[in-house]
Amino acid sequence: MEKKLIDRSVWDYIVELWCYLSSGLSVVYDGEEFKTTYPDQPIEVKFKPIQSNHNILVSVKVGSEEKKIIVDKKASYQQCWIMQNNFLNV
Repeated sequence: MEKKLIDRSVWDYIVELWCYLSSGLSVVYDGEEFKTTYPDQPIEVKFKPIQSNHNILVSVKVGSEEKKIIVDKKASYQQCWIMQNNFLNV
């Protein structure tokens, strides 16, 4: 079962958000924790490397509700770049 951290109800400026998230992926890929907020909303997104730097704990906090998921670092990095390129080349 696929777990969703965000959906369209928490929309924002998508181009700016992609820039924030891609910067964060570069930071976390180098083994550092990354935290940002949406460009125009108080929604917090965090990427934290875990388990010998092979996985990433991704969390999204909307108000008092926080959702978390653990993802494979390499697979998520590749998938995010594919999705970003598809989005920006539309």
